[in-house]
Amino acid sequence: MAAPLEAPPRTGLRRQSRRSNGGHLHSQDATISDTLLTSGRAALDVLGTTAPAEPAIGLYLHVPFCALRCHFCSFTTAPFREGAMARYLAALHREIELVATAPWTPDVRLETVFLGGGTPSLLEAGELADILGHLRGTFTIAPEAEITVECNPESVDALKLAD
Repeated sequence: MAAPLEAPPRTGLRRQSRRSNGGHLHSQDATISDTLLTSGRAALDVLGTTAPAEPAIGLYLHVPFCALRCHFCSFTTAPFREGAMARYLAALHREIELVATAPWTPDVRLETVFLGGGTPSLLEAGELADILGHLRGTFTIAPEAEITVECNPESVDALKLAD
């Protein structure tokens, strides 16, 4: 008997303008890529018809993993299990590419990028660099853009910050 499948992690790529919040677009695990393509295109249909009201937008990326679940937290989180981050990152990178195909993306620039969670500081320095590099290669990022990563004390230290 096969082991039950874990629910795939969701990415939380959300665009926001200063006047109104944008919609969510959630990717699925690579094991169901056909469903991803179909649902991603349907979500892109919504994003394609809801262009930001201003050219300057903010981008929120939700990293859903936590070492432990806090009793007071109401955010969507998942246990930090082996292999989960790799699946999440693969889905996130596919979602970045999908959103980049929206017809309005050449007309906007990212003024803020915020990685929240969960615990984004569970990302390795190289994983974070890959995400930011992908965003820089895909979207226009303002030279003075604010880039913020939420950190929990137990998952960051001076050595990690130096990377």
